[in-house]
Amino acid sequence: MADSNNFHQKSKKKYFVVIGLIIQISFMSISKYSYGEPIYSSFDAKFEKGLSCYNESKFDLSTDIFINLAFSYPLCSRCIYYAGKSTGKLAYDANWFKATKLARKTLKFLQKAYLLNPNDYEITRDLAEYYQTAPSFLGGNQKKGNTLAIKANDLKKNFEQ
Repeated sequence: MADSNNFHQKSKKKYFVVIGLIIQISFMSISKYSYGEPIYSSFDAKFEKGLSCYNESKFDLSTDIFINLAFSYPLCSRCIYYAGKSTGKLAYDANWFKATKLARKTLKFLQKAYLLNPNDYEITRDLAEYYQTAPSFLGGNQKKGNTLAIKANDLKKNFEQ
């Protein structure tokens, strides 16, 4: 009789294990996203909006968009690059005091973009141009600029081949 009870307990355990596995497997197939992932993501839409604002000379808007994208996607070198370009355009039209602050931000963005993607021609070219044209108190450095300009030309040649 004891063997019979022991057999029934083991079979009940196996039964519950099998039922538990079936339940787990059935829930694994349920998608986490009830609406699905769109083909054209919100990132793409925001990035395109930022580029549109930049091309329309709405640099305040493009700066905000690209800074927010860079915050959400910290490894996106293009987001950081365009945040720098937009900030640089704001610096160009700002008063002297504001321009110096914006120029330093521009340099930080370009440097970070370069660190993330040192083989991007546009990033390298624009960072080289910044170093070559900015005064030293804003981070300008002819030697760095010339070195990066050579690298940018090499990247361009390799890209065109």
